[in-house]
Amino acid sequence: MHFNLSKNWKSQTLILLILTSLIQLSAAYITNVITVMLPDISADLNISLDYLNWFSLIFLMSITSVGIPLNRFIKQWGVKKCIRLSIFGLMIGLIIFSISSNVELLLISRVIQGVSIAVMCIGIYMMIILGIPDEHIGKTLGIVGSCGYIGTTIAPSIAGFISYYLSWRSAFLIIVPVLIFELILIYLIKDEWVSDKKSLDIKGSLLYGIMMIFIVFGLSEVDNGVLPLIIGLFLLVLFIYYERRIKNPIYNLNLMHNIQYVIGNFLAMSTNFIIFIATYTLNLYLQVILGLDSRFAGLLLFISPIVMVFVAPLSGKLSDKYDTNLISSIALFIIGISLVILVSLDFLPFYMIIVALIIQGLGYGLFSSPNNKNVLTSISVKDLSDASALLSSGKDIGKLLSLCIFNIFSEFLVNTNNMKNDIMGLSYSIKLMLIVCIILLIICIIFSFTSKFMFKKKENSLVVALVIKYVQRPLKELFHLNFK
Repeated sequence: MHFNLSKNWKSQTLILLILTSLIQLSAAYITNVITVMLPDISADLNISLDYLNWFSLIFLMSITSVGIPLNRFIKQWGVKKCIRLSIFGLMIGLIIFSISSNVELLLISRVIQGVSIAVMCIGIYMMIILGIPDEHIGKTLGIVGSCGYIGTTIAPSIAGFISYYLSWRSAFLIIVPVLIFELILIYLIKDEWVSDKKSLDIKGSLLYGIMMIFIVFGLSEVDNGVLPLIIGLFLLVLFIYYERRIKNPIYNLNLMHNIQYVIGNFLAMSTNFIIFIATYTLNLYLQVILGLDSRFAGLLLFISPIVMVFVAPLSGKLSDKYDTNLISSIALFIIGISLVILVSLDFLPFYMIIVALIIQGLGYGLFSSPNNKNVLTSISVKDLSDASALLSSGKDIGKLLSLCIFNIFSEFLVNTNNMKNDIMGLSYSIKLMLIVCIILLIICIIFSFTSKFMFKKKENSLVVALVIKYVQRPLKELFHLNFK
C-alpha cells in the first residue's frame, strides 16, 4: 500500500492520531448527548414522545442521506479541506440548537449537525488508512475507537450534570472548544489527500438522498408510512439500475462482490443497531420507569463506555496479531450476555444493570476495532472513500433502523402524548425491542463464526451456491452486474 507521508512523518502521524481521535470523540459526544437530554427537552418545550424521537431520527437521517454521495466529493476536493468546513458547520448547528425554542429550527439545526458529522466520520477513516503505516493501522483504530467511547462516556454523564444544574442547552455548547482545537490541528497537517478530478454524479446523489428520506419516513410513520416506504424501495431499485450504467457512480457497487467486506459492514451496522437502541431504551427505563433523575441516569450510562475506553486499544493490538473474525465473534457473544440481562431486568436486582453495562462495554470495545480493520483492509486504496462512506453510513443506518422500529413499537403500545402515565406500555416496547436485538445478534454471531470458512472455497459452500442462484443471478439479469 502506498502512503503519501510528509518528510517528518512521525510528527505528522502523531498530529493525525490526535486529530482523528478528537474528531471521533466530538462526533460520539454529539450523537449520544441527545439521548439523556430527551426527558428534559420534552418537559421544557412540552414535546410528545413521537416528536421527541425525531430529534434523533432526523439527525441520523441526515447522516445516512449524504454519507454515500459525499464520499466522492470529499475524495476529489480534499479530505482536510472538507473536514475543516464540516467542523465550522457543526459549530453553527450546535449554536442554533442551544439558543432556539422553535421545534422546526431545532430540527433544522440537527440536520446541519448530521451532515457535518457525516463528513467528519468518513474523513477520519480515510486519513487513518492513507496517513498511518500498515503495521499500526489496527492500533490506531483502537485508539481512535477508544476516544469515540470517551465521547460516548462523557455525553450522558456531563450532559446529565449540566442539565441538572444549568440547562440542557448548555450541554451542546461544551464541545465547541474541542472543535476549535481540532481546527488548529488541521492547519498543522501538510497532506491534503486529493484524488484525480472526475465528474460528480449529481443525479445519483440526489436520487440516493431522496431514496433514504422516503425509506426512513416510511419506517418511522405507522399510519402514513406504507406509501413512502414503497416509493423509497422503488427508488432503491432505480438507484442501483442507474449507478450501474454511468461512468463515475457515487459508489462502486462491485465492492459488494467482496464477501468479507459485505459481512463486515453488516456486522458493524447490526452492532450499532443493538448498542444504540439498548442505551436509548435503558435511559428511558431509568428515568421514566424507575424515576431516576438525569444526573444519576447519566452516571449509570457512564459505565459501559468507560469499559470500552480501556478495552478498545487492547482490541486494536490484538487485531494486528490475531484473527479478526475470531475476536469479533467472541465480542458478539459477550454483547449477547448483556442483552439477556437487560431484557430480564424486571426479575433481577438493581445492581444487575451495572453488570449488564460492564459486559456490554467489554463486548463492544472488543468488537469495533477488529471489525473496522477487517472491512477497511479488505479493499484496495482506490476504493477507500467508498468503503469509508459505507462503513460510517452503515453504522448510522443501524442506529436509524433501530430507532424507527422502536418508534413503531411505541406508536402501538405507548401513549405518546404522556409516556410517564403509560409505564406499562413503555416497558413492553423496551422488552420487545431488546428481543429484536437478541435475534439480530444471533444472526451476527452465525455470520461472524462461519464467514471465515464458508467463503474460503465457494464451490464447496452450500450457502454461497444458494446466494449465487437466488441473489446474484437475478441481480445480474436485472442490473447487468458482473459477479465473479
